[in-house]
Amino acid sequence: MPFDRLSLICYSIAVVYFNFKRGLNFMSNLVNLSFIDFGPARVIGKKTIARVEGAENPIPQFWMKCLEDGTLQVLESMPSYILNPAYIGWEGEYDPNTQEFSYIVGMLMKPDTPIPEGFDFRDLPSCKMAIGWIKGKEPEIYMDGVYLILSSMRDLGFEYDESAGYMIEVYTYERFVMPQERGEDEVILDLYIPCKNIEVS
Repeated sequence: MPFDRLSLICYSIAVVYFNFKRGLNFMSNLVNLSFIDFGPARVIGKKTIARVEGAENPIPQFWMKCLEDGTLQVLESMPSYILNPAYIGWEGEYDPNTQEFSYIVGMLMKPDTPIPEGFDFRDLPSCKMAIGWIKGKEPEIYMDGVYLILSSMRDLGFEYDESAGYMIEVYTYERFVMPQERGEDEVILDLYIPCKNIEVS
């Protein structure tokens, strides 16, 4: 699951990263980009607080904790409510003053899913969603992915919908877990980024 990396939560951070990476070579590739009508959905899982930079990133250890303490098994025991069987990392609620954001390890569930005791949730309204497949090695896929998707989105007339304020890392078995089980160096990370048509002034 996720290695230590620069986490990009809101559009302002993504733009900074976009400018920083301009002209540099990437170790990862965007191998597929699609747009779907997404939602509504409910993210359910366990939450931690992380910072964009500075302090040690707690996310990798938090993933290990959730994998070992039965968090994800609780959600998998509710199959009739599951929208997507993949594990996810939801990132949002960025505070520019502290550079802190919320990170939820969990799953995408139906909007009426009951919340298990001790779990966190976020309700996601319907939106246009860009889904990019980022192929490469860890940790580069995390650092390259947002830039590659945002750049390609703009070429197609879309931009990040800053009113959403989140993005989702989706770890599918077929594209992320199975390559690791086969001993391959490269995996494919799915990134979900809310988007909208570019407004022409």
